[in-house]
Formats: sequence, structure tokens, C-alpha cells
Amino acid sequence: MNHILQVSTDTDTIGCNSSGVCRAYTYKYVLPEVTRYAVPDCGCGLTFSFVGYDQSSSPPSLVTGEYDSAAITGIVARWPLDPATGLLAGGGYTGASEAFVTQQDRVQGAASRNGEWWLSCSSQTSVYGRLYNATTAGSTGYTWVDGPEDLAIDPNNRRMWSLTEDVGDRWVFAVNLSSVGG
Repeated sequence: MNHILQVSTDTDTIGCNSSGVCRAYTYKYVLPEVTRYAVPDCGCGLTFSFVGYDQSSSPPSLVTGEYDSAAITGIVARWPLDPATGLLAGGGYTGASEAFVTQQDRVQGAASRNGEWWLSCSSQTSVYGRLYNATTAGSTGYTWVDGPEDLAIDPNNRRMWSLTEDVGDRWVFAVNLSSVGG
């Protein structure tokens, strides 16, 4: 977030001109890519659609996942972070410390905390999404919003944050973690 930029919204172009004026369609802010992690060509075939941060795990970790509209075989994976640097643990190469098949289609975001997992899924019941809370004891589904995306947990306030993706109907919102199983 240290690199977020406010850009001009006067036209619907993307990029920077020779005068140094940058635009991102009509968006007011951009978060440029400043680095990246790559999955080696190992045959594991992971496709990243979303990422979250779990500070309850030891060490803290990134949680990534796959979106698939037609199958329940998407994977969520946990990647350990170095507590001192906040970067992936293990230097140049890091393997996932956990990986699970979601058993849900249309997973748009995931969060985990203290062994519990939440999956934000789009359009599973008419136009509305579903939120699933999964533990070793099983899974519970909750009515969720239209066009749900990523999830983030605020452990200090015991809230789960999410957002919606539909153009002209984008919202950022929070729910009490206790209302969705946490």
C-alpha cells in the first residue's frame, strides 16, 4: 500500500503521458505492481485469483485460491511468511504449507483464522453468493451478497471485510465474525 497513486480521472485512457500525467480509465487510485512471485513450472497448475493474509497462523501466511465457475476442484493454499520481513519464507523458493480442494465452485475469495476457513462464492443461489465457513467438523453456508469478492479478517475488531464487484454497484462492507461462524 506504500505505492498507491492518485491519478487523473479526466479521460478514459490508461497509462502515463510524456508530461507525467497518469490515468487509469476513470479510476481515482491505482496500486501498481512493484514485485511478483512466480509459480515454477512444476506441473502443479495453480492459478491465482485472490490472496488474503492470515496473521493467526504461525508463522503468518498468505492464503491464495483459484476461481472456477464450472467445477468444485479449485484449490486454496497457505504460504508461510517470514515474520521479520513479511516476505515469503524460505528465500528464493517457498512451498505451500497447506493446500485444500475447496469443494465449491465460483470461489472469489478466502480467509482463514485459527484453523477455520471462509469461502466467498458468487452466484451459487440465483444472483446472490454464498459464504461458507469450513472447519474440521464440516461446512456451514450463509446467504451472501451479489457479486462478492475477496475476504479479509480484522482480528482486533472481530470483523470480516469483503467487497462487491459489479460495475455501478461496488461496496466495501464488514460483518461481525461471530455472525458467520467465527
